Amino acid sequence: MARAHNPGPKPIPFDRVVFEELCNIQCTQTEIAAVMKMSVDSLVRKVEAHYCQRYADVYKVHIEYGKMSLRRMQLNLAKRSAAMAIWLGKQYLGQKEHLALTHASPEVIQHFEGIMKQLAKKQDELIEVEAVQASDLAH
Repeated sequence: MARAHNPGPKPIPFDRVVFEELCNIQCTQTEIAAVMKMSVDSLVRKVEAHYCQRYADVYKVHIEYGKMSLRRMQLNLAKRSAAMAIWLGKQYLGQKEHLALTHASPEVIQHFEGIMKQLAKKQDELIEVEAVQASDLAH
């Protein structure tokens, strides 16, 4: 009696959209593999086969997309939250708290709002440039 040929386990399909979204939210390689129900080695092989690039290079590009999204959300929040505006100023502009103002004139407030609008516009422009550069790297 002939034995039935056992082809082994079914191959696990690679879902590019899921992979990229998990990178965008800063998941680790191990977390991505777990969500995609495969080993880390299989994940690396499938990513490299799909993108024709090293895993680390692909991962880095998609991590940066996530950072851009986070940065955009922070800037939008800064429009409504003085605390976020102050934090962003400290992180990106090197601003420090030297003097606590208890009252700001309407002119000062208007000037600050203008600066924040300019900053948001520049940040949006930078995000667009980074997206184009990341896209160029992916191809």
